[in-house]
Amino acid sequence: MLDRRDINNDARIHGGGFGLGRSLDKAGQFDEAFSRFAAANALVREIWPKADQFDVDRFTARIEALIERYRDPSAFEPADFSNMRELPVFVVGMPRSGTTLVEQICASHSRVFGAGELGDMIRWTAA
Repeated sequence: MLDRRDINNDARIHGGGFGLGRSLDKAGQFDEAFSRFAAANALVREIWPKADQFDVDRFTARIEALIERYRDPSAFEPADFSNMRELPVFVVGMPRSGTTLVEQICASHSRVFGAGELGDMIRWTAA
């Protein structure tokens, strides 16, 4: 399936490459699985040559836009912390940085509710 040119590239990559690679890996056929993963990755790089390239200018522009957007602290309404019973606490971090553990530790307290992972921060910062 990976080598067929008459089907779309996503099917070739995911079905013939990564899908078959996973099946072979689960079956203990590691050499064959590796060759399927390698072939699928090669096809990804062929089709999307910039897929794994980091664009420093685009990244810098995004960060600069975020800094500019949140530069003026007076643009935000001050929070009313007079009622500490419902004070939200946001645990924010990069993936695999321990944020889930911190949330679980906090949520083990009887007066704390853990909301799990929320995608709100990404939506709030979307330019």
